[in-house]
Amino acid sequence: MGGKHRIFYKRGHLHLNFIHHFREEMRVFLEKDLIFQDLGDKIAVWNPRNMETLIINSTAWYILNLIEDGINSVEEIAENLAREYRIDLEIARRDTMEIIDELLKAGVIWKEG
Repeated sequence: MGGKHRIFYKRGHLHLNFIHHFREEMRVFLEKDLIFQDLGDKIAVWNPRNMETLIINSTAWYILNLIEDGINSVEEIAENLAREYRIDLEIARRDTMEIIDELLKAGVIWKEG
């Protein structure tokens, strides 16, 4: 995997430096031709379009799997995250938006709405 590398780790609950406006009508979709590599406790996601590799944790991987399974609404993703990790929905919304922002920046997903 060549090109730029970006590392995205998330530990514990978020400490946001900025406020996200949660947009429940926003829908997200996986880009095509992504290549995934299991690194043990992390996953490498290589995007051949921009030649970048993003290293994600299990939470981001869970979100990518939801998106791949057709759960594209940010609100639905947050609800699933809250149930899976047994966290408050507001925390799940903030976590979801932070992860989605990173995935968008890396070109792993694209958004609608």
